[in-house]
Amino acid sequence: MGKSMVRRDVARARELEIVRLRVRGFSFDEIADRLGYYDRSGVKRAWDRVMAAQLADQAQDRAAAAQEELARTDWIISSMAPRVEDGDSRAAQVALNAIERRCKLLGLDSPLRVSMDAEQLGSEILGLLTGIAEDNGGDTAT
Repeated sequence: MGKSMVRRDVARARELEIVRLRVRGFSFDEIADRLGYYDRSGVKRAWDRVMAAQLADQAQDRAAAAQEELARTDWIISSMAPRVEDGDSRAAQVALNAIERRCKLLGLDSPLRVSMDAEQLGSEILGLLTGIAEDNGGDTAT
């Protein structure tokens, strides 16, 4: 085994120990002391690397699962098409349900996001409050 493989294996073992200790409730400072790190920053960087890798793996798994579900919905839609064309209302409902599911998987039904910066929002609120105060003769308590 080459030196780089040994170093990688040692680093991986340390990362796994960091995760094990962190999950058990140890602070980064405690883990650094226990594993001989100079300070918590090395432990935190290792923790962040492990968490980033785990998130990337989960994202890949999710993308693969979504592709599989899309293939299923496509199959359902295509297999129902001849029956829908023949006027089968039950097949039309099944196809419509599959289309709706496909749209959800693709995020096509997501609500539109409206973005407003805090300064603009503050100005609008102030304007509304000023209008209310003027309507109440300067009294903002009502």
